[in-house]
This record gives sequence, structure tokens and C-alpha cells, in this order.
Amino acid sequence: MNPVYLSYNFLAGCYAAGLIAGDENGNLNLEGTLTRAEGCTMLCRLVDRMLTYGRLGSDGKYYPFQLP
Repeated sequence: MNPVYLSYNFLAGCYAAGLIAGDENGNLNLEGTLTRAEGCTMLCRLVDRMLTYGRLGSDGKYYPFQLP
């Protein structure tokens, strides 16, 4: 990833957390267009991560977690 992108730190954290994986070479291709399939995959990974780490409370509220 190129550090000139304003979202570099956020994307690096998402990559380290496994929410985004890039293409077969690990490239994120930030200049490209996000497909529906890629968006759905990221959303499913995020929801799975939230449920796995218990960040959705029994009261139905979302409790934020820290990305590495």
C-alpha cells in the first residue's frame, strides 16, 4: 500500500485484522472499483469478527473494538 492515501492507517489495520485480503498477490488495488462481491465479503468478515469477539451485547448495542 502507498502511504499517500489518507486512509492508509485504517486500511493497514483492516488488512492486519483480516477484514480485507487483497487480490491473489495481496495487493489492495486502491485505484480500482469495489465490486458487490468484495463489499459483501468485507461486511461478512466484519460482522463475523464482531460476533466472534462478543462486541454485540445482549442488549443489541454495538461496542467498538480496536483494530491491531
